[in-house]
Amino acid sequence: MSLVEDHFTAVDNEAHITCRENTYFVFDEPDNDCKIEFTPNDDKLHHINFYTMKRFFDLLSQIENPVIVETGTSATLVNSSHLFDKYISKNGGFFCTIDINPGAAHHFRPHITSPNTSAITADSVQVLQNWDKVTDKKIDAVYLDSWDVEYNNPLDAAQHCKKELQSILPHLKDHAILLIDDTPREPLYLPWRNDLSQQIKMMYEITSVMPGKGMLYKDVLDNSEFNYKIEMHQHQLLLILDRKV
Repeated sequence: MSLVEDHFTAVDNEAHITCRENTYFVFDEPDNDCKIEFTPNDDKLHHINFYTMKRFFDLLSQIENPVIVETGTSATLVNSSHLFDKYISKNGGFFCTIDINPGAAHHFRPHITSPNTSAITADSVQVLQNWDKVTDKKIDAVYLDSWDVEYNNPLDAAQHCKKELQSILPHLKDHAILLIDDTPREPLYLPWRNDLSQQIKMMYEITSVMPGKGMLYKDVLDNSEFNYKIEMHQHQLLLILDRKV
């Protein structure tokens, strides 16, 4: 198994998505709009973030000694911080994770495996604005996952994500990968089914707007120095950025 597959095996207790007959299924509902390019049929249930995260690491593997930044240190549940740390420990690179909650770094640090992993306790926007004071390394890959989103009131999380994105753009390399968590493309990719998901579905049918952390990303990128394309969009939004010539 790959590093990502091995990692997610331990967190697939909330497994809702699979790929069969060249179609993604979430809670056994088909996604007929998502073109299958990167995913073989496997018929196994995975965590809702599995396929986008797997593609993120596929792209990461094409970069030698990547510089990776994560906002929102995750030492529980999906354990993304552990996954990034294990990746650079095996493949080389530099990883920095940022969280305003000191408990996040406290739980993560004892399990760090790479000397090139750093856990910072601070406001992510301030750190990203002053990234050149942290290191002179330009950033190859970004995972934005801070500020838990309330799907019935998403603007606080979305505005924070927007500020993070604005702050980090000047410190990216000319080619960069961006992954934003909790940004479902449509109600199908909500990782639960309850009254709230039904409310979101009804509002989406009226407005065509989905709540999520990254729902304001276009406000930043459409007027930025980067061209971008959507590489994959399920529960997470995966973008590839290339600086304009």
